Amino acid sequence: YAAAGRHIDKTARLLIATALLSFQCAGLSSAVRAQAAPEPILVGASSDDVVRPLLYAVDAGLFKKVGLDVQLVKLANGAAVAAAVAGGSIQLGKGSALTPVQAYAKGIPFIVTANLADYSSDSPNIAMVVQNSAPIHVPKDLVGKTIGMVGLNDSNTLGVYAWLEKAGVDLTSVKFIELGNSAGAAALEAKRVDAMMFLDPALSAALTNPNLRILGYPNDALGRRFSVGTMFGFATWVSAHHDEVERFNRALSAAEAYVAGHENETKALAAKFAGLDLSQLQNVRPPTRTTGITTSDLQIVIDAAVKYKFISKGISANELICDCAI
Repeated sequence: YAAAGRHIDKTARLLIATALLSFQCAGLSSAVRAQAAPEPILVGASSDDVVRPLLYAVDAGLFKKVGLDVQLVKLANGAAVAAAVAGGSIQLGKGSALTPVQAYAKGIPFIVTANLADYSSDSPNIAMVVQNSAPIHVPKDLVGKTIGMVGLNDSNTLGVYAWLEKAGVDLTSVKFIELGNSAGAAALEAKRVDAMMFLDPALSAALTNPNLRILGYPNDALGRRFSVGTMFGFATWVSAHHDEVERFNRALSAAEAYVAGHENETKALAAKFAGLDLSQLQNVRPPTRTTGITTSDLQIVIDAAVKYKFISKGISANELICDCAI
């Protein structure tokens, strides 16, 4: 009996040890799986050239290298992106500088997590285009005309308003309609609009058409340099995922630097996302690429938004910029 008892005791100990080992292995396996499959971060973006560093960061696996699963969701414009962020269907969004400003002014707690690009009058990549044959040569020729805009409430709209007003044009004498960036050239040729405000890469694609020409660069009327593309999110989500956002920004910053030095090599990414042929982007003029954001980058847009009643009162840019921003 004693020998049998020792045998049973030894067997029991072996079974317990095996069970413990299996439990530990299962726990380790779960931990590995958890590490290998981070919670997805859905990022909404429209198809202008500002988005290219995001495209490169995903394509080159830069987000994966910092332990993030970032997935891009293509949306029509900044307004659609803002609605998706506010509704919780995406976590971060790419929009014009005005997009988070307007949301914040309405009491929606958006916060800017990074800059994506600046407009610079030294190398403008946003322009108003008309038909060659159109009798439109100066802003005053747009009185009674229709202008197509990618968004009716973005920072480019502010640029157009400032440009027209500077030329003495009554804003109520001009009609504005919303059009997708890629639909602008066809709308011009069909005379559904008399002028179209294009952002690259659609601007360069449109200018491959010999029937179209640049009328002017309205954003120059706002300032020589200011933010035209921001990353933003719901303040509560950003606060709860501060570490992930910081890692996101490190990867994005590396992507910005790479794209800035390899504009030609990364054009294919922009063409694919925008649904354009690569040949249409040969003369694309990129924005000033930077993830760094200063209060002046944003304050120019805020002040113009107050002037043209896009928001009801002034806001300090400092209120909108996350401490996670680079």
